[in-house]
Amino acid sequence: MEHATDEIKRTCEIEEFTNTYIIHPISSWLVPQFIKHNITPNMVSLFGMVCGIMAGYLLLQLSISIICLCWFYTHVYVACL
Repeated sequence: MEHATDEIKRTCEIEEFTNTYIIHPISSWLVPQFIKHNITPNMVSLFGMVCGIMAGYLLLQLSISIICLCWFYTHVYVACL
């Protein structure tokens, strides 16, 4: 059985550039930190879900703000004609 610290390599044909040079180095540093602080994979997934929901909410708020600003601008512009 393999241990969590054993390194698993994929061939270059199926490994993406971002995985090789960004994701794997970050995760190889984060996983021991998570283990040390007793953070479970479910906690990481839940945190990712909360971040996604918050990002969607903020994007919606930004869209509504832009729509309101455009509506206000068009009505003021039309009123000035």
